[in-house]
Amino acid sequence: MFAQDHLHYGMVASNISVSTSPNIGAGKANTAAILAADPDAGVARACVDYRGGGKDDWFLPSEYEITLALERLGNRWNGDSNLELWCSSMAGAGSTQGGGTIRLSVVAARAF
Repeated sequence: MFAQDHLHYGMVASNISVSTSPNIGAGKANTAAILAADPDAGVARACVDYRGGGKDDWFLPSEYEITLALERLGNRWNGDSNLELWCSSMAGAGSTQGGGTIRLSVVAARAF
């Protein structure tokens, strides 16, 4: 997980609208759409720029990808069952499923 103090979701204070999906398998395309609309979107940019394990294919997961990971990992997920995470699924222009401007944690994902 990333320290979230300096990250902004992006598009929150603008009229940018991005069509994204909450579905499993959509996170990578959602992340690309967010960055195409706002290259400075901090949360998505942090995931794409992450190089954990020497890999360069990280993305901001969708709502359902995060839900599935939390269900599968259970208490092994940082020991916090009430963890709130940013996701790449947008509820509409300027807001996110994660709650817009509130401060949440960020986790990058990879598809393999």
